Amino acid sequence: MTTSEYAQRLRVSRTCELLQCGGLFGAQAACQAGYTDPGAFRKVFAKVVRLTPSEYRQRFNAFDTRASTRS
Repeated sequence: MTTSEYAQRLRVSRTCELLQCGGLFGAQAACQAGYTDPGAFRKVFAKVVRLTPSEYRQRFNAFDTRASTRS
């Protein structure tokens, strides 16, 4: 793993935490994790997590009522 890949994984990990329990949406969480380009963030996030930020939030955020209403 390169230094760049490691840094990306750390930033994505932080974003995952924010999406799960921080009450933030994709662009907000990305900004908090240091991403300035939402498109680049989505691309990196999907590559690392294999879900879009929205899909991740719906799947793993217990407080997201939209996730519990979709089945």
